[in-house]
Amino acid sequence: MKQYLLQSGLLDRLRTLTITPDSIAFDNNDIKSRTPALIHKKDIADIKFDTTPIRFYHFYLGDRYSISIKDINNKVLSIRFKNYLGIRKHYRAIYVELADLLWEYFLKDIADRYEEEFFEQKKDLVLGKLKLTQDGIIVSGTGLRFTWQEVDFKSYRRFFVLSKRDKPEFHIWIDYNEWHSEILYNIISAILDQKNNIS
Repeated sequence: MKQYLLQSGLLDRLRTLTITPDSIAFDNNDIKSRTPALIHKKDIADIKFDTTPIRFYHFYLGDRYSISIKDINNKVLSIRFKNYLGIRKHYRAIYVELADLLWEYFLKDIADRYEEEFFEQKKDLVLGKLKLTQDGIIVSGTGLRFTWQEVDFKSYRRFFVLSKRDKPEFHIWIDYNEWHSEILYNIISAILDQKNNIS
């Protein structure tokens, strides 16, 4: 079990985040004595992460960290905390640790289930605006289609890009703070690795 004390603002009280391999509990209530929100592993559908700088005009004041956990009923538990004016600089290290821990405990198993559906059961996967088929990727609402042989896949600090190798003007980018982004990144990487090994 891992526990963290987090503060979302200068005047907010410390709130306890508890993570075990089987659940996530967070004190998201206004009244401390109330029972923390609890999500069990079997009910977690997705997790997304985001970090944005806090600025006033051209002055950098700190960082805002956000972790959102969505359950199978589309309810979202939001965890927010800030490093403001350098008062809680250690939050950066906590954020990185939380991202690694949540991947290890929860997201990896979700990604593995999707990979099993795709590779073993030969099912199409619909994740966000992308449909992954055995032949390639279809982008919902755009008319864009990529075969696996023509996909160019590039990762940047805040997003990754899918484009056609010979026509880079045909592309789509997925921000890492979108739902399914972590899952998509890992599944597409695994598919391309397999296709490259076969070819």
